[in-house]
Amino acid sequence: TTEIYTLSLHDALPICNVTLTGIAVVDDKLSSAPVCPLSSLAPGASTICTATYMLVQSDLDAGRVVNTAYAEGTPPATPGNPTPPRVPIPEDEETSVLPAMPSLTLVKTAGAPSGNAVGSTIPYSFLVTNTGNITLTAIAVVDSKLITAPTCPVSTLAPGATTTCTGSYVLTQSDLDTGRVLNTAYAEGTPPATPGNPTPPRVPSPEDDETTELAQTPSVTSV
Repeated sequence: TTEIYTLSLHDALPICNVTLTGIAVVDDKLSSAPVCPLSSLAPGASTICTATYMLVQSDLDAGRVVNTAYAEGTPPATPGNPTPPRVPIPEDEETSVLPAMPSLTLVKTAGAPSGNAVGSTIPYSFLVTNTGNITLTAIAVVDSKLITAPTCPVSTLAPGATTTCTGSYVLTQSDLDTGRVLNTAYAEGTPPATPGNPTPPRVPSPEDDETTELAQTPSVTSV
C-alpha cells in the first residue's frame, strides 16, 4: 500500500542585496526535483516550491518519513567574481508521522475426518492474510484444541500477502459421543518496532470457528 503526500518549501535564502537566479530546491529523497514558480528572486522576495513523494513499504513500517532539503541560487556575475558559486541555505528537516494500521484475518477450513474412531484425525488449513498497511512478522496460528501448534510455511507477511498454515486434531471419545468437533482459532503477528512504539504488542485476527460433524455408529453385541 502506498500513499502520496505533498511537500511545500518556502524559500529562505539569506537576505542579501543582489538578485539570485537559478533558484532551486535540492531534495535527494524525491525522484523528481521540486517545481519552483519563480527562478529568480530579488532581495526580500520569496517563492514556494512544491513536490510529491511516493511512500514505500519501508516508510510505513518505520512509521515516519524524515526528509531533508535545502534551497540554492546563483548571485550575479561581476568583474571581480565572473563565476560566482551557488549560494545554499542550511538544510531543513521535516518529519511526517505515518499511522500504522496492522490487521490480520484468518479463514479456517476443516478437511474430512480420517475415520470415526478414537485416534482418527481431522486436518485443518488456516488461511492467514495481512489486511493492514505494515509488515507483520512471527506469524502464527493459535488453536488451543490442537496438541501441536499449526505449521506456517512463512513467518513474515507484507500487506496483502497470505500464507496457509496447517494442523490436525486427534478425535477423542467425547468428540464421538457428542457427534461433532467445534474448533476455534485465530492468527497473530508482530508489527515493526518504531521510535514511538519500540515494543509493539502482538496483533490478533478475529477468531474463526469450524464445526465438523462426526458419523456415529452405535452397535451392541451379546454373547
